[in-house]
Amino acid sequence: LYDWQFYDGLTIDPCLPEKWNGFKAKRIFRGKTLAISVDNSAGVEKGVKEIIINNEKITGIKIPIEKINDTNVVKVIMG
Repeated sequence: LYDWQFYDGLTIDPCLPEKWNGFKAKRIFRGKTLAISVDNSAGVEKGVKEIIINNEKITGIKIPIEKINDTNVVKVIMG
C-alpha cells in the first residue's frame, strides 16, 4: 500500500531552534540536486512563509516534481 502524496514532490518543512538564523544543505532527490538555504530571520521554530525554487515562488511547502530540474536553488523563508 502506497501513499501517493509522497510521490508528487518534495516537502520542505524545517523545525529548528529559534536562535538559529538558518542553515544551508544539499539534498539529492530522485537523482536531482537541490541547494537549499533556510532563512530564519524571523526567529521562529516552525513555519514556512515562502519557498522559492529557481527564482519561482511556489504555493505551500511541497515543491511539485515538475518544478525540479537537474540542479536547483531553493530558498525557504521561515515565518
